[in-house]
Amino acid sequence: MDKKNKKLIILLLGLFFVFSIFATAKAAFNFTKLDEQARTKYLEAKQNYLNATSTYQDARTAYQQALSRFKNASEEQKSKLQEQVLEKAKEYLKKTISTMIKYLEAMKNKTTNMRPVSDEDKAVIAAKINENIRWLNAKQAEINSASTIDKLKEISQAVNEKLNNIRIASKSITGQMLVARIKFLIDKSQAIADKLEAKINELKTAGKDVAKLDELLKDFKDKIALAKDKYEQAKAKFQAISSKDNAVQLFQEGHKLVNDANQYVKQAHQDLVQIVRRIKQLEQPNSGNDTTTPKNSSGNEPG
Repeated sequence: MDKKNKKLIILLLGLFFVFSIFATAKAAFNFTKLDEQARTKYLEAKQNYLNATSTYQDARTAYQQALSRFKNASEEQKSKLQEQVLEKAKEYLKKTISTMIKYLEAMKNKTTNMRPVSDEDKAVIAAKINENIRWLNAKQAEINSASTIDKLKEISQAVNEKLNNIRIASKSITGQMLVARIKFLIDKSQAIADKLEAKINELKTAGKDVAKLDELLKDFKDKIALAKDKYEQAKAKFQAISSKDNAVQLFQEGHKLVNDANQYVKQAHQDLVQIVRRIKQLEQPNSGNDTTTPKNSSGNEPG
């Protein structure tokens, strides 16, 4: 095989690496639930992404077929097939980039429409995503004008590196959305705890037996405190994601901590249900829970 054909084989193998990175990034597309008001826009962006994956797969299949013909051809035939393979490689690379752009647009749409995510974080995430989209669009133009194997190989390597960075960033962004949602639930629960405490004190002042309520409220607060601790740990894990060497492990560890936090929030909710039920019982007339001195049927204190 001559030197030129060897370069082409190296390029083609490099493009397969593009696919492996894209497949991993695609797996990260399963985010937390959106607020209902943003659902329509998100679903539209997601559908655009899914449509792009279909054309991407077609380009990949055509590329694989061209690669197979090229590798099995004689040296004389390779020279004739070279231009065709290059065109298929260019088309495949362009579709890979187009699909990743749709992926990023869907991610941005989801992030910027999630109420639990702060406006500041939304702005930072959107800016990073827009920067990546601009970079990818610029590479599309370079691919169109590429006329040599060496140039296409150079672009392919740059795209590989960028997609790897996007995969890492997507894990970090997904993590930020996960912890934002759990923080939203924790903050709401802490506000509820303050209101419950005020209500219980009101019942206590009215002479009601609130011992069980005090016990349930303490457990409620303890569970929320545990959830907050898990949230803080998860947030630190996601913020520490910085390279392909630690992205997978840190994301998995952070995701587990978020799940742990969710479990504590669910347990706290069970306490909340009991607290509300108990409060309603104590608010009923003649609830039988008055701690003042009971009176006999004549209305006088027994004695």
